[in-house]
Amino acid sequence: MKINDINTKDISVVVQGAIDKEYTHICLESIRKYLPGSEIILSTWEGSNINGLDYDILVLSKDPGGVIFDFTRNVVNNSNRQLISTKNGLKKVNNKYTLKFRSDNILIDNKFLNYFNKFNFYNYKYKIFQSRVLVSAVYSREFSDETNFPMPFHPSDFFIFGYSSDIENYIYNTELLKNDSLSNFDCKYYNKIPYQNSTYQYTTEQYFCYSWVKRHFDDVIFDDWSDWNDKNIEQSNNILYNNFVFLDPYQSCFINYKHSWAFELYHSINGLITYKVFQKYYKKLCDNNYIIEMDFRDKINNLKFYQKLFRIIKFYNKLTIFFVGIRITIKLY
Repeated sequence: MKINDINTKDISVVVQGAIDKEYTHICLESIRKYLPGSEIILSTWEGSNINGLDYDILVLSKDPGGVIFDFTRNVVNNSNRQLISTKNGLKKVNNKYTLKFRSDNILIDNKFLNYFNKFNFYNYKYKIFQSRVLVSAVYSREFSDETNFPMPFHPSDFFIFGYSSDIENYIYNTELLKNDSLSNFDCKYYNKIPYQNSTYQYTTEQYFCYSWVKRHFDDVIFDDWSDWNDKNIEQSNNILYNNFVFLDPYQSCFINYKHSWAFELYHSINGLITYKVFQKYYKKLCDNNYIIEMDFRDKINNLKFYQKLFRIIKFYNKLTIFFVGIRITIKLY
């Protein structure tokens, strides 16, 4: 199958993370359906139950474990888990394009491929990738929705698609984090921490991105996530909008039910880098002649997205997913 001159047989999908008994089998089935002929690399942990799962290549790694970073809610930092499972999966990639995909995501279409190579104007001073990499607007952050503090270098890690060489460039040479960076980190400016209960040096997304940036720009200084200032915010904007495309849920064509509220309400979550925000910066920083798409298209396409989601919900007949569908219906009507 070809979409936007991309043959799905030329795509490797690195499905990374723990096996989710509810969603991983649906995740793999959805890839088979919407990216036929693609290479599925399942990268998970030793001792996982993989019975009945449909994949082409299996990668089993030793689980490094997580570290609690939010002691109020007992939330675990899984940065090293994601890094190990992704890097080890990338080692097995054999194709021109790579999609990095969480093991609890579900693909609902392949139209995200239409956005690849769509935005071809650059400020070449900041261009690193061969072509812009596609990421999700969900949890790509411009600023915190808790404090409104800036969050530079924060593209989402839910979904990453691009040339395999670019995905490898982005992730492969990133080093594992030490425990004092994962939790109880002594930040430079405690009054500038974007989320007050989080005690790491960087979010996972920021760590991946800033590590990549530092390999290409020596003058970018961002010692921890409280160390934001006018200079590195401007550097972040120039680098992000010359190397990524940020797609809304109906464009990225996947859902994650554990974070379903964010996919339902992404337009109302302050600080996310939505497609509209991306277009604004693309016009400002890359192509002054670009015409920003009209908002009404977003509303129509969002409705189509959720209609398709309802059909998937009905097909899999999951009670928990059904209630997510009810909430979405209430939001729409």
